[in-house]
Amino acid sequence: MKKIIFSSKIIGLIILIASILLSIVIYIHIKDIINMGKELHKDCPLPDNVCPYKRSIPAESTMGLVIISGLALFGLYLIFNDIDSKKESIIESEKIKEAAKSLEGEEKLVYEKIKESDGYIFQNDLIAKTNFSKVKITRVLDKLETKNIVERRRRGMSNVVVLR
Repeated sequence: MKKIIFSSKIIGLIILIASILLSIVIYIHIKDIINMGKELHKDCPLPDNVCPYKRSIPAESTMGLVIISGLALFGLYLIFNDIDSKKESIIESEKIKEAAKSLEGEEKLVYEKIKESDGYIFQNDLIAKTNFSKVKITRVLDKLETKNIVERRRRGMSNVVVLR
């Protein structure tokens, strides 16, 4: 079964669209209630501003609109909050690039091999490409992980090395 992951921007957009649709439904409902109230109470002796059936918006509908407005604001928050996380990830990737520029020797060679493999390589393949021993690769990857440049993820009996 494939797992679907939604970003906060998509969830915010869904909430915003749903709140707009719900507000349209409530608006139509309000118009119907007002028209029905005016029709049923056209012979009512009370003035329009006193008769509860001739008022502009029923209290229940007002409460619904307030709740929907809160949902819309929450949706907008999720949409624009995602922009902030993108800015943070751009800043983080710039820091990683700066750290990668300062690499030398074995660390730089291992980094370049991972980069050549589209930023994703099995640790065993990295051993084969660099002709380093398992111990040496492990130590170099430890240093790169400490500098927050790469990340090792367990895949079965092997590790996958991924650029951050």
